[in-house]
Order: sequence, then C-alpha cells, then structure tokens
Amino acid sequence: MANQTISARVQMRKDTISNWTEHNPVLLRGEAAVVEIPAQGEETSQILLKVGDGASAFCDLPWSAAMAADVYPWAKAAEKPAYQAGEIGGLAEYVAGEMQDSNTRYRLVAAGERGVRLQAQELGESQWSDVGEPVSFPADVPPQYTLVKKAAAEGNALATYQLLRDGTPVGESVQIPKDYLVRSAQVHTAETAGQPYEGAAPGDKYLDFAINTADGSGQGEHIYLPVKELAQTYTAGAGIALSAENCLSVRLGENANGLAAQDGALVLAEATDQTGGALSAAGYIKLSGVEAGAQVNRIETVKVNGTPAELQGKELYLTIPGGALAQLDQVGKGQLSPELSAELESKAEASCLAAVAQSGNLRDVVQTEGDCLILRCGAAAEG
Repeated sequence: MANQTISARVQMRKDTISNWTEHNPVLLRGEAAVVEIPAQGEETSQILLKVGDGASAFCDLPWSAAMAADVYPWAKAAEKPAYQAGEIGGLAEYVAGEMQDSNTRYRLVAAGERGVRLQAQELGESQWSDVGEPVSFPADVPPQYTLVKKAAAEGNALATYQLLRDGTPVGESVQIPKDYLVRSAQVHTAETAGQPYEGAAPGDKYLDFAINTADGSGQGEHIYLPVKELAQTYTAGAGIALSAENCLSVRLGENANGLAAQDGALVLAEATDQTGGALSAAGYIKLSGVEAGAQVNRIETVKVNGTPAELQGKELYLTIPGGALAQLDQVGKGQLSPELSAELESKAEASCLAAVAQSGNLRDVVQTEGDCLILRCGAAAEG
C-alpha cells in the first residue's frame, strides 16, 4: 500500500468546562477533549484533558491529566493534616462576628398553671437565672350558645327563634311556619252571586276545604275551588276517539301514507321503495333535475394510452403533458433549447479535472509547498 505524505495540523476539540458540561457529548474512543477552566480572581485559567471511551458521556469520563503545580502539597498528601482552632488565623474573629452571646444558654420553664418563664445560664455556671417577667395565658373558656324565642313572630311565621353566642345574635333567625291540616272537604252549590268566592254564580258547584290552622288562635280557614275549573266535556268524532276512561286518541286509517304515532306525537315518515310517505328535500331536488325520458348512464372504464385508469366513485383525475415534446418517445439534441444545450456542453470533461477529483483517493492529492491542511475537531457542541 503506497503512502502519501500530507502536511497537516490537528486542532483538538476545545471548549470551556461550562460548555462541555452543558452539551455533555459522547466522545469517540481515543478522542481527546481539551477543557479550559476559567481563571478565579488573580489565578490564571487552567487546561485539563479527558479521553473518550466510545460509550461514556463527557461528565462520566475521568480526568486524564492535571498540573501538579496548581495543587497545594497538603492536598496531594495521602493523609491530610489536622489543625487546632488556635492554628487557624482569624477563626475567633469570624465566630465572634457570626455568633452572638455564645456563652449563654436559655430555656423556658413553667410559671404557675397557665404561664412560662425565660431563664438563662452562663457557660461554666450551674445556676439558672430568671430573664424578665413570666408570661401568662388566659383560660380557655368555651363560648355559650343559647336559642331564644322572639316576643313577636316575623312575617307570616308561627314563631321566630334566634341563636345567641355569649348573648350576641349569630346568623339568620329561624322561622317556624304555620301548620295547615285539612279537616274536611265537601261539594256545595253557590246560592248568591259572588259568594262564598269571587266570580261565583248561583248554581255553580264548588269544593269547600275546611282547614285547621295551628296558629294559637284556634280559628279555622276555608279554601274554595270551583268544580267547573277542574273538568270540561269532550265528544268523539272526525278521527278522534274517546275511551271509557275518558282518554282521547287519534284514529289512523289503513292508507295513512307514513303518518304514525311516535313518542306521544304524530310524525310523517319519508317515503321508501316499499311504503308511501313524505318526499324528502333531497328527493325533491333530485327529481326536479330529471328530464322527461331520461335514462341512467354511467362510464365504467376509462383508458389512457390503452391502460385502464382507476375510477374513484364519480371522479377521475388525469395528468396529460402538453407541448411538442409530449408527442416524442425520445428527445435528441436538436429538440433542446439553445440555453439547455449550451449548459450541457459546458460540463467539464474528465481530462479537465484533477486526479483526486476523478478517483476520490487521497493518494492522488497534490500539495503545494508551504500549504498545510488543518484538521479542526470542533468544540463541545460539535460532533
């Protein structure tokens, strides 16, 4: 196998740690990722390296290298040193600034049956001292509810009651309605016009309901209902039938032409090929468009250049080219437009192309002295 030497420079995939972490690509096996750690404060930015294994994402790969000069010696030691509080500079000032009264402990103790007291104890002392006065809580007394009857009933009620909470009205008042009971009901005949109810005429029948009203007075009431408002007289005839139970119905003959009773109403069904009935709007429109003597015609087969075309219901779609070329089986150069003919003739001949363009093989690449091929591998978001 022949070798071809090409001058090249490889630009590794490089990006910041934030971009690598955000895109988190899967690196090819042996593919290197150059990671830039931005500078913090007066420090300089650092460069780290990860190498892909072909399966793991960037964040799951271990670091391949780090600059030991940037790591403190104690951090690289196998056993980390232990420091006393006095060896850490500024620790006392920090604690004093962040923690207030760190030498005192506090507690809450009971004071009486319904109170508490705050006590304090200095560090190293055994005695607790009271801080301020004790705090007492009031007794938990449940509210008292009572239901009282008002002296006078409201509206047309028999009685009115009110709910009180600790003597204060709560919510709406409660109305107790009167109790109506029918004592008797009799049929009477009116003797005087307008008596015993408005509109009565001598000879009119009416029902007299005697009502007992429990309103404390012992007085009764009467309700009058005219009989003529309860019934009317009907007779059968003209297709109307009246049963012995005084039920009215419509009689339909044998030739009803689609008329029938359905769901408590009379309906007129549309005509079919078997039964008579009403003509639908669609049927009327179809019949009105048929001329006298018309017959049913239907195209069953359509052929295009001898080949049957598929019919979809009553629709047929054909694409028929036009122009002079549509009549030709083959198109020669003479039938092409001058513009198209010139464009075809301008296409490059094989002899005009470089060897690599013809073969596609890198061995046929010719490199001018001083030129260099740069292989750029991209950044974190580029694969």
